[in-house]
Amino acid sequence: MASNKQSHADNVVNERRLRPIYDRLDNGNNKKALQEADKVLKKHPGNQCARVLKALALLRLGKEDECQSIIDKVRSEVPCEDSTLQAMSICYREIQQRKFSDI
Repeated sequence: MASNKQSHADNVVNERRLRPIYDRLDNGNNKKALQEADKVLKKHPGNQCARVLKALALLRLGKEDECQSIIDKVRSEVPCEDSTLQAMSICYREIQQRKFSDI
């Protein structure tokens, strides 16, 4: 039970850290989202969701190769958090949309 409470507390803290990145991405301010992601990653370099959100910001800034590199690295770590998996699915969807629009 104590471990479950700790896990919930960790999720709440993580969500609070990531909220500014999500807000910037939602508002189309991808440069600021990238800065926010870098700020989180400076203190928590292992945060998979922050890395994926950084990849999404890079993708939206036209840096698909950098995005793909980050996504591949996170995928190799076998992510299991819902927030990370959701962000990855958004990245993959946007990568696919770019490929279809290039045809």
